[in-house]
Amino acid sequence: MAYELFYERDAKGEVTFLKDTYGQSLVKAYDEWTNALAAQADSNQELSGAANLEKILEDLLTEELPSDLRTTWARFKSAPLIDKCRAIIAAIRNRRPPWRAVVVERHDLPGLDSRIMVAVRLYLSIDDVKKNLVVRMAEQLPS
Repeated sequence: MAYELFYERDAKGEVTFLKDTYGQSLVKAYDEWTNALAAQADSNQELSGAANLEKILEDLLTEELPSDLRTTWARFKSAPLIDKCRAIIAAIRNRRPPWRAVVVERHDLPGLDSRIMVAVRLYLSIDDVKKNLVVRMAEQLPS
């Protein structure tokens, strides 16, 4: 079962604006890309175009516990027992924290009937326990 894709309100508005602005070719390419991201998350692959900016900044600034692990521990402590069990299983199966933040970019989405290329960055939260991806923010990058 592929991960489900959800949007926060602001992110949904930004994606809708991009789709309305750049037309059907962007809609089709964007939907294929996000479906591929959900399939990659389900198959335990690194997301294509992913760069965990939090990890990069943490490594540069400090040698403390990475923020994904701090966030995971806080969520784990407050989770119900069934979610704790699922989180342990997901962590063992995937060999990574069950809750994490990822940033993905794509620079070759066709817009205006493939006359221009559009670059988009998505800020995602991945939940291996509930098997979903949440788009927290979406932005168009300068081309």
